[in-house]
Amino acid sequence: MSATENKKALVFSILNFLQKSCEDGTINKDDSEGIEVAIQCIGEAFGVDADDEEQKSKYSTQPATLLSIFDVYLKTKSKTSAAKSAEKEVSEEDKKEAESKKVLGNRKVAERNYPEAIKFYSEAIALDNRNAVYFSNRAAAYSQQGDHEKAIQDAKNALEIDPKYSKAYSRMGHAYFCLNKFEDAANAYKSGLELDPTNATLKTSLASATAKLNSGAALERSAEAPAGGMPNLGAGANGMPDLGSMLNNPGLMSMAQQMMQSGALDGLMNNPNIARIGGGAPDFSQMMNNPEMMQMAREAMGSQNTPQKCPYDLYAEQLSGTAFTVPRTHNQRSWLYRIRPSVVHSPFKPHNASDLLVSKYGCDDVIITPTQIRWSPFDLPKDDEKINFIEGLKSLAGAGDPACRSGLAVHIYTANTDMTRSAFYNADGDLLIVPQQGVLDIYTEFGKIKAMPNEIVVIQRGIRFSVSLPDGKSRGYVLEVFGAHFELPDLGPIGSNGLANSRDFQTPVASFEQEDNVEWQVMTKFNGKLFSAKQSHTPFDVVAWHGNYAPYKYNLALFCTINSVSFDHIDPSIFTVLTAKSDTPGVAIADFVIFPPRWAVTENTFRPPYFHRNCMSEFMGLINGDYDGKTDGFLPGGASLHSVMTPHGPDAAVFEGASNAELKPAYVGKGNQAFMFETSFMLSLTHWGLETCGKVQEDYWKAWAKLENKFNASKK
Repeated sequence: MSATENKKALVFSILNFLQKSCEDGTINKDDSEGIEVAIQCIGEAFGVDADDEEQKSKYSTQPATLLSIFDVYLKTKSKTSAAKSAEKEVSEEDKKEAESKKVLGNRKVAERNYPEAIKFYSEAIALDNRNAVYFSNRAAAYSQQGDHEKAIQDAKNALEIDPKYSKAYSRMGHAYFCLNKFEDAANAYKSGLELDPTNATLKTSLASATAKLNSGAALERSAEAPAGGMPNLGAGANGMPDLGSMLNNPGLMSMAQQMMQSGALDGLMNNPNIARIGGGAPDFSQMMNNPEMMQMAREAMGSQNTPQKCPYDLYAEQLSGTAFTVPRTHNQRSWLYRIRPSVVHSPFKPHNASDLLVSKYGCDDVIITPTQIRWSPFDLPKDDEKINFIEGLKSLAGAGDPACRSGLAVHIYTANTDMTRSAFYNADGDLLIVPQQGVLDIYTEFGKIKAMPNEIVVIQRGIRFSVSLPDGKSRGYVLEVFGAHFELPDLGPIGSNGLANSRDFQTPVASFEQEDNVEWQVMTKFNGKLFSAKQSHTPFDVVAWHGNYAPYKYNLALFCTINSVSFDHIDPSIFTVLTAKSDTPGVAIADFVIFPPRWAVTENTFRPPYFHRNCMSEFMGLINGDYDGKTDGFLPGGASLHSVMTPHGPDAAVFEGASNAELKPAYVGKGNQAFMFETSFMLSLTHWGLETCGKVQEDYWKAWAKLENKFNASKK
């Protein structure tokens, strides 16, 4: 039954209880008249009649009575209290193990392996069943695989542990929404907002649930409409909101208007900034072929970029990612409709910061070396340090100068605290962020992005963002490109599908806050230096946006691997996820390449990476697991650099093993994820990267020292 029907059943039991109390002498005759008046008033108020036969069959709890139900509750409460008091204290060792299980569960969610995620979350709960986060995370995983009833129960379990945990109400509301129980969903979202009144996700979700409740009658009418009327598309798969809700969604509407206004849809789909709708919903481009739907979309978003007065008295602001006159197929810009324009801030002033963030590599204050370099995992902040994402950025290597829009930089981030009322934008170039440990909750002007290990995020030049760390200590890699934007690589003879598919890139939905008279700090990196300004309102006040210049994320588990199925080791360019092209065809400013889990089936072939001297620089990192080119020393959270024309390749142990291995089909790299930033630039190292970080493995060269002379002139 719905929440309203449940209330009526409860009132029905209360009225029965009051009537019985009058009949069995519990209430004396002098007071009975007042009780009977009360019964009548309560019944009329709720539309309940205890003597109505139809309502008896519908609402009666017989043979149980209200008194017997309450008795069971008191006994259960007593047992629960006793059980809680008898609970043993969870050891610190179990808590630590439970946290590691949760992290594994988060990774499986990122890989969309929800059964495995549920398994790890369940193991975490078995170790520590008083942690609300574990139940809440498992609820999300249950919902993702369509088991919404279990999700609701887990959300309730989380709230029993921590009644002030608003995220559990969000999980519960989502599960109810997917079950089409919109009133229950709305009630859950309302409860969450009582705990967290500024939570934009809960506000948006409540609006969607309320819209579903309000549109119920209209949907019923549309289902009965004659041919030629507006079709009732209903709810999409997996509980996706129907078209009405989609048209109220600023992010999806921005996509709709972009598609309608541009004649170069193919060009748009080659740009990873376009998010997929997903969930098995009706094809959105087909929807836009319906004139009535197109008209609804135009009315919701407006028919021009800069009206004299924007809807809701918003300000229109364009964010240009390319010059105005760049050919349309490569032109990138977005229109943001915000509560205040970005220009409302104090003057920028130099920001006091460490000199560990380096952008200009043409100066003398860098180190040049062709030697192979390998770093052990970079240290996480100590417990008594409070370091946010921007404060935790440290430069390892780079080339060029952002003033000339030429070059790049490689950074490491290690952080343990949120960017509180602080936002950042990079005027120097685009940032490709690779989380290695810990989830990143990134609030951008365009909306929110949750990035887990094995996912990447690209935040382009000029886009403001703030990072929160729900897992606490976090670490990862950042590639900053000064001169170009990332795009999907050309596929050539591969065809029109494969590698990273455009449909799997996701952009955020608009999510705004309304905060006045609260001081925010806006930081920027401009021409290699940090500056900051103050403003008295949140920078995250974009109510709607449309365009093709927006941050995006990608799940590396969705990469469609291409490889040889006959013989020989194919060049690693087949694993390119994104590229930032130079002016020379085929030569990249930077490529982002991964080495994903895959099948190896080549015959008579040395299967690991070959020995190599490259005209490109190769910086490698490891997100998790191992790398098939090295037996040890290359660890998650560490890195290596093989510069232009510097020899590198498998170590002696890998060479011996692969040279003598039985060549049968083998699944390579299960649970592993290595990646490479490859660039045509010759990289210089920072002093921190080579000297003061303390992580350079001085004996890295010895990995190849045991490679022997095996030449035998008489052996073919």
